[in-house]
Amino acid sequence: MNSGTSKLLLLVSSAFLARVFLIWIARPEFVGWFNHTYYYYVETLGLISNGKLPFPDMPLLFHIYANTARLISWFGVETKVAIVHSTRFWMCLIPSLMPLPVYLVFKSMYKEEGFPKWIWALLFVSAFYPLTLVHLPEFLQKNTLGLLLLAIFIRQSKTALEGLNLRVMLSLGFTFILILLSHYGSAAVALLYISAFLTSLWLHKRKKGALWLILGLMVGFAVSVWVFYVIDYQRFERISSYLSRIMSNSSLGLLFSADDPDKFSTVFMLIVPLGFVALLYHGYIRSKTLIS
Repeated sequence: MNSGTSKLLLLVSSAFLARVFLIWIARPEFVGWFNHTYYYYVETLGLISNGKLPFPDMPLLFHIYANTARLISWFGVETKVAIVHSTRFWMCLIPSLMPLPVYLVFKSMYKEEGFPKWIWALLFVSAFYPLTLVHLPEFLQKNTLGLLLLAIFIRQSKTALEGLNLRVMLSLGFTFILILLSHYGSAAVALLYISAFLTSLWLHKRKKGALWLILGLMVGFAVSVWVFYVIDYQRFERISSYLSRIMSNSSLGLLFSADDPDKFSTVFMLIVPLGFVALLYHGYIRSKTLIS
């Protein structure tokens, strides 16, 4: 085991033990400091007792909690107490694992012996970022899992840049599904990240790989809509209503609206951003020509 790996394991272990004390040992018997603790408890208990969530939601984290609580119960621990220990264990562990995908991203960019000091500072911050030490583990638990999976997704996209194949695409798709089943916000960020990633591939003339990933992006978006429709129809309705409302008031919506008398200003609002993008792209090509 080299020194970099040893440092990383020490960092992850230290972050985990710090949270064990702050979240697990030093907290009240049932709840912590925020009322969101009740929500995760009720959802997990409903899953164990009735086999389904009392309130429709992204289910992955609750299944992890429920299965861990069942395992703890095998040792004679009462179910309700097992749920508390299950949730606290995972909220100590999940955010502490964040340095691992971050480290792998930088390891693929730098030789480990030449790691700049700021990278280790960033790894330290990713392990101990304050919200996860006090607020996030009880306030936004699904976000915590979503952030970890998003970091893994970014590391996998770095592998895709090095060589895109079926195995890499399947791993990206599998991680995206896990993100989607964890948290809506993280899934939205993942889709936004994929869009930026595809733009990068296209600009670097790797258009074949970009086209395959564009197909994957379309499939991912369709799967996202389907998952929200099946698992959480109320959220699906809220998103549909919101998109319909903002679309009708957007520049594109006004362009096709019979109620908007000023078509010129609407077209102008659409052309200016496109022109700005074209200008940036021209500057990018120009800078590459000058450098070469």
